[in-house]
Amino acid sequence: SAALDEVRREYLLRTERLLPAVGCARPHEHAPQVVAALDGLMTNQIFQPATRLAPEQIVDHLERLLASC
Repeated sequence: SAALDEVRREYLLRTERLLPAVGCARPHEHAPQVVAALDGLMTNQIFQPATRLAPEQIVDHLERLLASC
């Protein structure tokens, strides 16, 4: 839907603006990847209780993702 597309665009823009704070040299390129990773984590946490990650596992995943920026 158009409303979801708009929310997604805003989410990407905000992510792109935040990535330089963690040292990302290419925020425009990496923002879609970070958003996709967050989408996947959220989907897993909500819909796959058998494979749900502990909070420290989520932090570890995001730290590794951002370290590769």
